[in-house]
Amino acid sequence: MKKKQILIISVMALTIACSRPASVGNRQGELQAEPEHKDTIAMNNKLEHQLFVTYSDILDDRDQWLHFYNQRNVVTRFREVHLHEGVRTDAFFEKGDVLVMTLFEKQPLRLFIDRVSVNIHGTVTIRAVLKEGEHFLILSTTDRRSSGHLLKASEDKFYQVVSDPKADRHYLIEMRASDRDILEGGGPLLPPD
Repeated sequence: MKKKQILIISVMALTIACSRPASVGNRQGELQAEPEHKDTIAMNNKLEHQLFVTYSDILDDRDQWLHFYNQRNVVTRFREVHLHEGVRTDAFFEKGDVLVMTLFEKQPLRLFIDRVSVNIHGTVTIRAVLKEGEHFLILSTTDRRSSGHLLKASEDKFYQVVSDPKADRHYLIEMRASDRDILEGGGPLLPPD
């Protein structure tokens, strides 16, 4: 128990020592750090991690920034984000830790991590839920590219983290949940006996 506490304190000290600058700028496209949090802080014996370490103002040219995204015509809002470095490994986040997400509203969303896994190809998947279980996040990362989905069904909002395949950039996208491109159900995909 003592070693685990010392390790957690060491990780926290290292994370705080390596934190990013408070602000990079306010012009469109420039990133700024989350004002209220460091990358990782301790809260009520749980680690609380800021998922978006830095983010830009809301961007407005969908064709320029989201040239790779097929559904850009239904995007309501979007911004560039830099994700916490811990999403690349299954050794950083633990079940019970808290992911803090500032979407587009001022009030951050706090999700509790209930699963962290890595598959044989090295893809790290994090699943987190709101305490009431209404909202859930699934975020998968392979190498330096992440893809994530957050559904707020009661508000008809769907958020997606996407990566530009030609640049080392990630974007947080908001759209109406009812505008998503959903495959219709059908018969079983297995051949008949």
